[in-house]
Amino acid sequence: MGHVAKEALTQALENQEVLQAKLTELEARSRQNNHRIYGVPEGSEGSNLSEFVMKLIKSAVGLPFADMDLGIQRCHRALAPKPPQDAPPRSLMICFLEFRVKEQVLHTTWRKKDYIYIYIFKNKADIKNALRGLPLGPATVTRRVESLSEDVDRQVLKDLSLCEYFSLQFNESQDVMDTAQLVVFVRMAFQDSTTKEDFLTLLHLKERTRGEDIYNEFKKYVSENDIPIHKLVAITTDGAPAMRGVRAGFVALCNNDPDFPDFVNYHCVIHQQALAGKVLDFSQVVALHRLFKALLDELDAAYGDLILHADVWWLSRSKVLQRFVDLLPEIKTFLSTRNEEHEQLFDDAWLLDLGFLTDLTAKLNALNNELQGKDQHLPHMISAVNAFKAKLGVWTTHLKNGTLTHFSNLKKMSQAIEDKDAFYPEQYCAHLDKVATEFNRRFGELDVMEDIAAFVSNPFLPIDIEQLSAKFQQVFSLQSGVDMEIVDLHNDIELKARSGDTDFWELVSIENTYFRSTYLCEMAFSQMKIIKTKYTSCLTDRHLTDCLRLAVCSYEPNYKAITDSIQSQPSH
Repeated sequence: MGHVAKEALTQALENQEVLQAKLTELEARSRQNNHRIYGVPEGSEGSNLSEFVMKLIKSAVGLPFADMDLGIQRCHRALAPKPPQDAPPRSLMICFLEFRVKEQVLHTTWRKKDYIYIYIFKNKADIKNALRGLPLGPATVTRRVESLSEDVDRQVLKDLSLCEYFSLQFNESQDVMDTAQLVVFVRMAFQDSTTKEDFLTLLHLKERTRGEDIYNEFKKYVSENDIPIHKLVAITTDGAPAMRGVRAGFVALCNNDPDFPDFVNYHCVIHQQALAGKVLDFSQVVALHRLFKALLDELDAAYGDLILHADVWWLSRSKVLQRFVDLLPEIKTFLSTRNEEHEQLFDDAWLLDLGFLTDLTAKLNALNNELQGKDQHLPHMISAVNAFKAKLGVWTTHLKNGTLTHFSNLKKMSQAIEDKDAFYPEQYCAHLDKVATEFNRRFGELDVMEDIAAFVSNPFLPIDIEQLSAKFQQVFSLQSGVDMEIVDLHNDIELKARSGDTDFWELVSIENTYFRSTYLCEMAFSQMKIIKTKYTSCLTDRHLTDCLRLAVCSYEPNYKAITDSIQSQPSH
């Protein structure tokens, strides 16, 4: 009996060792990540890269690795062309067999608190001493960030005082502490016809976010910073009631303030386009959007880097839908292994709707991408929207004729379904007509600006001078027309700016300042989420503004003047 028990125990221990080895291997595979070593000169590794890297890590990191085999699975230079001699070297990429070794290297390196990469230089002792002499105490770093931010802010405000006209872009979001943050960007037009656009400020709304609260906070900022508000020509916001409410919205309150001049106000073209897309009624498909994401996340966990869907809000749905369609056979198999069934995945009409919605959201997002970015001026945006409206008509005609060239997913679904009678393209033509109608309604304000933008871009186009002059008067609130200047420019073969055409070119400068989206604010919010996280939630509002300004502003701080004005205090 004792002999049997001993054999059973021995076998159990052996099984435990095998299982432990498998567990370690699986864990190592699941947690494998490449290390990167930067700054190692090209060619210094010699012929045996693995041996070089092993010695490098041991000498740089130190104990407990002196007598340890690090178990390097592979190592190589980053897969890129060899750089020129004066360019930074490619990084070294290392993958360890054991995840425990990888983590031990990282932890030991972190505990050393040293700049271990400088070992490669002959004067490493001097470099270390110089680095240790840098003033990097928390209070010192805070003061330096404040100084840099103040310098950039002064430059922006100085340009505001020098510019001829400016427009503003507003958008509001909440940070990780649920504080409402209002981002403001400015685009300025100068006397030499150049423009600049950049971050102006971040306003903090502590309690409520009504139009009145936004207005009061902005008015306070204008007063405290001597903003030349009489130069304001346009404001662009999202469609929130607090911004665009008829009576108590921020824009309405500014319009009613005698301190503000007459200005044009715009609803963000990207928000308009997104809202136009929402007219589509595919609730039976969209209702499963969470299921799509959940399944894709599970597949990603099971099979590695298989799924990539964007976090950016205007791309997320399209990416998820397309990936779901691409992986539909695998998803059906995956669900069957879990004894789960979703009848929609086998419903021909539902699959056709899925294909059409995937195609159309991809087209809407392509337009969205075109409308994004810095330095986007009105003529380009008008052209993009008009082109999309024209494409809607072409797509409708193609669908009526049974041509699915521009709807690849719908075509794939129509070929795959068993019941061919379930596909009748007329229903999708009706959806495209809905989108076209919504685009015409939401972008009606662009029609007023279209002729002006077209004339500014190409003065030689055939025009109705009286009608164009009337539109200039309407948009820019002019007491008299600019018809004579339009005639002069329209007939100027050499297209030379006439010295007497000052009124017209002034209007061109004003038009060039108009924002048509709040894209810059959206990008600033992405940076804000990186800067202020649950780990840095103690950041004050002022320091959040300073960090955000330095992260998104294109102005270069005057480092020389700042360093000349401070006294060095080395860290201890």
